[in-house]
This record gives sequence, C-alpha cells and structure tokens, in this order.
Amino acid sequence: MKKIALSIIEKGEIENDYIEYKKSKEHRYGIIKTICAYCNNYMKRQYGILFIGIEELDNKVTGEKAIPKRPISGIEKNQIESTENAIKKYISYIRPQIELRKDVHIIPVQIDGRYCLAIFVMPGNRGPYYTTEKAYKDFKLKPGKYIRINRDCVKVLHSEILILTI
Repeated sequence: MKKIALSIIEKGEIENDYIEYKKSKEHRYGIIKTICAYCNNYMKRQYGILFIGIEELDNKVTGEKAIPKRPISGIEKNQIESTENAIKKYISYIRPQIELRKDVHIIPVQIDGRYCLAIFVMPGNRGPYYTTEKAYKDFKLKPGKYIRINRDCVKVLHSEILILTI
C-alpha cells in the first residue's frame, strides 16, 4: 500500500473518484464525508485513498487544480500519532461501524522529507454507510449517505439508495 501511495504522489495524480488530498486533519468535515463515500463505493473501485498532509494545487492563473502540491505541506513526525487518532475519531461518526485494519488502513508515508498519511478505505459490505447526527452536532456535517462521483463527495439522492444496497 505504501508503494501505491508513493507512486500516486510522485506522479502528481489528479484527484478523482478514488484519490483525495487534504492539507491537514482540521478538514474533518471533508475527511468524514470522503471516508463514508469510499465505503459506499458507488464507483466500484478496489479502494479509495485519502491523503492527509498534502495540499492540492489550485492555481487560478495557470488553471492547475486538484493535483498534489510539491513539496508536500506534510505532518510533523511528532504529530503522526495525534493525526491518526483524529482520523480514528472521525471514523466513529460513520455507521455501520468501520473496522480499522479491515475496512480502513492508515499508512504513514515519507516524501519530500515530510510525512503524510495515506488512508486506504476498502469498499464496505455492511452498508449503505452514513454519517451520524453527532457529526452534525460536532461539525455541522449533514447526516446522510455520501458517495464519490469524480472528484466530489455528494449526498445520495433517494433514488440512488437502492444502488448502494446491491
């Protein structure tokens, strides 16, 4: 998994239906939505990868967008564990419950002399997955079932719920 993560960053892969970049653990709203969407696996991928510690480029002059900014902003080595713990907490806002080392793998990766976390989310088989009311209370994330389409995590329309249960 570490080799896959490194390859994606080194190639400057654009965000898509299975790759997402977040600069820090402070993007909790987006992190929770993305993990929930990857579990629902609307696009039928083997996994989704969420990188924490990598900012995406958004250059309005050149039009470059959604590619990893290099060198990466990264996470300090002494912040890796607290960042992993934050991710574990965010996962608790998703139901049915997601299991670490089965459904989600958190892999520290070193690149550009800095660290990031590559979070591999496997498709869930107990879904559809949804964010809880507590996510709304704590972070103002509307409860619901999320899916990933292209580069966006969107709340599932009522007509799409049946697709998630197949």
